[in-house]
Amino acid sequence: MERELGSAGVVLDAIYVCPHDEGACDCRKPAPGLLIQALRDYPDLIARDSILFGDSASDLEAARRAGVPAVQMPVNGSLEDAVRAWLTRPPSA
Repeated sequence: MERELGSAGVVLDAIYVCPHDEGACDCRKPAPGLLIQALRDYPDLIARDSILFGDSASDLEAARRAGVPAVQMPVNGSLEDAVRAWLTRPPSA
């Protein structure tokens, strides 16, 4: 992932992974632990001003629990498709 994104000029500050079995921690989705840790590690991040692009219900639930807006990835779509959809969405009422 880092190599592919890097070839497009993207630099990742961090990657967070839960190594635990289901139910053994607060970082395995849908628990928000990894998102909360990222917000702690990068105090300039603001949950409500961030965005999570997820491909599963557990991704979206973790984001909701952490107070981070989330976008469901389109089926058979790419991250680029999801970002374009987000950027061209109508303004919130």
